[in-house]
Amino acid sequence: HGANQNKILTGLYNLAYNPVKEKDLCDMDTEKWKSILVPKDVYLEIKKIAAKEGRTLGGQLRFIYSQYVSEEQKRVKELVDAEMTLRKAKNHSVMS
Repeated sequence: HGANQNKILTGLYNLAYNPVKEKDLCDMDTEKWKSILVPKDVYLEIKKIAAKEGRTLGGQLRFIYSQYVSEEQKRVKELVDAEMTLRKAKNHSVMS
């Protein structure tokens, strides 16, 4: 029992007399990683989906982003295809 109390007192002493340096608060490499703010309900929903799909929260966000990029590429391709179809029709009607 005394050993645990000693550890606790030592920890409290260190906390009180050894000031925490700002760099110790966050060792995240901010050149590689960024934190983001989202409403709590959004965070909880993404976290729930990530768990259901067997992903980490970061993995789920990467998946969502890759899905977005994929859908955006499809939309751009559809727009380009539609524009090309219109140009072909226009050129065909001019030549007729």
